[in-house]
Amino acid sequence: MSGRRPPAVRGVRATGNRAVAEQRVLALGARRLPGAGDDFRVYADPVGHPFCLVWE
Repeated sequence: MSGRRPPAVRGVRATGNRAVAEQRVLALGARRLPGAGDDFRVYADPVGHPFCLVWE
């Protein structure tokens, strides 16, 4: 084992309009990644760290 750990996935709870939340994170430099569900979407920040927007 090389001692490197895989990146952790962060979850960000979002409220309000999903389209607006997605536009905001994309405008900040995020990019959409494969994978989504009824209540979450997956992105990577500008340096490649994955995170999810989660709705209740």
